[in-house]
Amino acid sequence: MYLQKLLMINSGVVQKLQLDMSFKNDGTPKPTILVGTNGSGKTSALSTVADALIELASSKFQDIAPTSNSSRSFFKILGTKTVTVSAAFELLAASFKDQSESFYYIAHNGDPDPAIIGDALEDYEPYRNFVQNPPAGTKAISGDPKKIEIIFHAGSYAFFPSSRFESPYWANYQFLERDPDADFTPSYQNKLGKPIILQSSIQSLKSWMVDIMLDASVDVATVFSASDLDTLKQAS
Repeated sequence: MYLQKLLMINSGVVQKLQLDMSFKNDGTPKPTILVGTNGSGKTSALSTVADALIELASSKFQDIAPTSNSSRSFFKILGTKTVTVSAAFELLAASFKDQSESFYYIAHNGDPDPAIIGDALEDYEPYRNFVQNPPAGTKAISGDPKKIEIIFHAGSYAFFPSSRFESPYWANYQFLERDPDADFTPSYQNKLGKPIILQSSIQSLKSWMVDIMLDASVDVATVFSASDLDTLKQAS
């Protein structure tokens, strides 16, 4: 599943960002690089894509955004603090494509201008007539639930926040707490069993890396014996 379009209006420091992703002739995406100074909204844009993935996955799997006491968890929270200063509303939207299937995400906050909303959402089929004023903080997704299940089970989707950390190269891993053994417990119904948000990398995510390497037909023993990411790259 590939990101096709991303829209951000009045979201934090981003007054308007509209991305139309480029693709090769074979249908695979071309690399996209966001360039900007600190605080210009690069991570905010990436987190919007991550939020869209989380909302899509959580529509099918219970362990993505768990519910407790009838209250659901959210990755990206919308509120008065997330709206651009002096703006009346915030709008986020993303569209994805998997072969012939399309998937959409929308998040709204504040009091939108119907004219602006209608024009902005022209390419977002299920929501281009979005002129009502739903409760602040509304999020919605559109797509075949069965296809969503197949896509997330088959692929690996990950967002590394800007707060991610790596253990220093000089650390004595024998002194640190040992990593837990890889967990090959079968995924139960309505459980994805794979992370979407990753705070750290190889030392604490070997079980996740094993899953990816198995999908890529890389020798599992290589994954366990590798001491760093460069070793894994060379092996693949």
